[in-house]
Amino acid sequence: MPDAAAAAGPAISTLAQTVLGALLIITVLVAVAAIYVLVRVQNDRVKDHKEMSDKLEASHSKMVEAFSAFRSTIVSLEETEKSSRDVMQAMRDKLVELSTVISSCPRR
Repeated sequence: MPDAAAAAGPAISTLAQTVLGALLIITVLVAVAAIYVLVRVQNDRVKDHKEMSDKLEASHSKMVEAFSAFRSTIVSLEETEKSSRDVMQAMRDKLVELSTVISSCPRR
């Protein structure tokens, strides 16, 4: 029996090294595949963030345009109010002027 174990020793050693070698190669391939998948996922995340950033920038641009239009509308309303106030003041002055003219007219 000891002769059979001694004779089978190199064969078992080669088998063990081959299995370990195969496991090492499989492990390396799995690690490379995992890194590839991780890089792909990261690239997809970067792409998604870029798309969200572009959408946010477009939304921000639209908001700036809307606020600019709103501001110009407010300025226009202020100018209209000022001109209306000036017209009302001119009408008041004319009415006061006419009232003095009417009061100096003789009665019929």
